Amino acid sequence: MAELIVNNVSEHGTNTGKDRELLNLDNLEKATIIKALDEVAGDAGSKDRAAELLGISRATLYRKIREYDIV
Repeated sequence: MAELIVNNVSEHGTNTGKDRELLNLDNLEKATIIKALDEVAGDAGSKDRAAELLGISRATLYRKIREYDIV
C-alpha cells in the first residue's frame, strides 16, 4: 500500500495551489483503492487480492468502495 500511496503523491508534484486540494486524505485513499483495483482487474478474486495489496481486510475494502462510490 505504501508504494501505491507514494506513486500517487509523486504524480501530484509540489504541494501548492490546486495540488493541495488533490492531496487530501480522502482523495488519496480513493485514488489508491482505484489503482489497486485496476492493478488486479480481471484476476479471479481480484477484490481479495486488492485488499491484500492495500493491507486491509476484504470487508474494509468493500466498505471503502461503497463509501467512495467506486464502481
